[in-house]
Amino acid sequence: MGEVGSSGTIHGLQVLKVSKPKPRGRPCQGFFLVSDFILPNAEWDLPKLLSSFDPNQATAISKIPLTSIPRSDFWIWSPASNGKFSTKSAYLTDQKTCLQNHTALSSVLWNKLWAAHIHPRHKIMWWQAILDILPTKCRIARVVNIENITCPV
Repeated sequence: MGEVGSSGTIHGLQVLKVSKPKPRGRPCQGFFLVSDFILPNAEWDLPKLLSSFDPNQATAISKIPLTSIPRSDFWIWSPASNGKFSTKSAYLTDQKTCLQNHTALSSVLWNKLWAAHIHPRHKIMWWQAILDILPTKCRIARVVNIENITCPV
């Protein structure tokens, strides 16, 4: 069963994008399932949607077409064209994000850095600092469990 709130579009259909709708009232116990909001006759349970989400989100969710053919829910990995998760598609998605962050910085900045009359080691250090990829204790702590990330000096 899928979780209500997976932002995206249904393959082959144009639908209003609902990004992570938040339930009304007190925080819910666990997750809502899509099937919780579908009636046995394969229609949206509008009163339940309206009581669980704000009207705009409930309307957007109710516009998603439902099929009358019984079929169990399944996960779709939207970054892949075939909808299936793979290590390659995860890597390419990550690289695309990194590339977007990298190109967001002005090429003028990079040209100034690489043309600067400083030692090549310093250029590399500045490049790593700008991209936040210096191997600092804080960055290493994101991957390895380190209790104290303060400098021992």
